[in-house]
Amino acid sequence: MNLRKDKLGLIIGAAVIAVVAIVLAAVLIKVWQGYSTVKSDLDGKKARLTQLQRRDPYPSRENVERIAENANLMEQRFEALMGDLLQGQIEPKPMERAEFPPLLERSVRRLRSAAEEAKVTLPAGFSMGFDRYLKGELPQNTNEISRLIVQLQEAEKVLGLVFSVGLGEIVSFNRELFEGTASATAEIDASDPRAARRARRAARTEDAAEASGPVALKKQSELYSSEHFVLEVRGREEAIWRFLNEMARNDMKIVVTSIQLSSDQPDIKRAVEAIKQASKTAADLAARGAMSGQSQRTGMFQQGRVPTLAGTAAPAIVPSAEERVVAGREPVTAKIEFDIYRFKTQTSTQETAE
Repeated sequence: MNLRKDKLGLIIGAAVIAVVAIVLAAVLIKVWQGYSTVKSDLDGKKARLTQLQRRDPYPSRENVERIAENANLMEQRFEALMGDLLQGQIEPKPMERAEFPPLLERSVRRLRSAAEEAKVTLPAGFSMGFDRYLKGELPQNTNEISRLIVQLQEAEKVLGLVFSVGLGEIVSFNRELFEGTASATAEIDASDPRAARRARRAARTEDAAEASGPVALKKQSELYSSEHFVLEVRGREEAIWRFLNEMARNDMKIVVTSIQLSSDQPDIKRAVEAIKQASKTAADLAARGAMSGQSQRTGMFQQGRVPTLAGTAAPAIVPSAEERVVAGREPVTAKIEFDIYRFKTQTSTQETAE
C-alpha cells in the first residue's frame, strides 16, 4: 500500500513538473519573440539615425522649418509664373458638333476678306487644314470640339499677323492633326479588311489640297499642351522678319521650331559674275583711255600746241550701287514651323494627375 502511494506521488509530481516546464517554455518563447521584435526595431532605428546623421543638411527642427518656408516660396513663385503664362491664352469653349462647321465657314470668310484688304494672296482651296469640316463632315465626338476651336482661333490670330506685316502670299497653312481615324479604322478592321485599307489610304491623302502635308501629333505634358503649325509664305525678306518679330511679341506663347528660306532669284552667282566682269571692263577701259590721253597730250606739248578736252578718253560705264544689288529685294519663300503653347490651370493639372 505504501509503495502504491509513493508511486502515485511520483506520478503527480512528474505531471506538475511537466506542466510547469511547458508553461516556462511558452513564456520563454514569447519573451524571445518580443526581444527579437524590439531588437529588430532598435536596429532599424539605429540605421535610420545613422542615415539622418549623414544627411546634408541635417534634419533638425530649424532645417525642417527652413525647407518648409522654401517650399511655400516655390509654390508662390510657381503660381505667379503660371498666372503670367495664362495671360492671353485661348481657352476652349463648349460647343455642339453641328455648330463647328458654320463657325469654321465664318472664320474662313473673315480671313478671306482680311486677306483681300491686305492684298495677300491665299492658296487655292484655303482651309487651314480643316477642309473635311468645310465639306460638311462633323467632328467624331464632342471631346474634339474644344481643341478644334482652339486650333481655329490660334490659326486666325497667326494669319492676322501675316496680314498686318505686308507679306505678299500665303502658300500653305497646316495644323496639327489630332482627330485621328484610329478608332474608326479599328471598327472597320473587325468587319471588312478591304474597307479598312481604303480608310487608311483616305487618311493618308487627307488635307492634300494644300502644299504642306499633315503634321504629326506631339506628346503633351502634364503642365502644358501645344499645337504645331506649318506656315509657308512668300514676300519681301524684311516682311518675313517683321512677321517673326510680331510672333515673338504676341500674347500667345509662340515658339518657332524651324525656318527654311529659299530665294526666287534664278542664279545669283551668274548676276554677281556679270557685275564683276562689267566693273573690270570699265576699269580696263578707263586705264587705257587715261594712258592714250596722256600720250596725246605729251605729243601736243612737244609740238608746241595746247591740249584740249577732245583728247581725253570717254568716261567709263561703271555699274551703280543700285545695279550692284543682286539679292535681298527679290521675293523670298519662308517655311515656318512653330508651336503655340497652352498652359494648364492648377485644377486641370490635379485632374490629370489623378
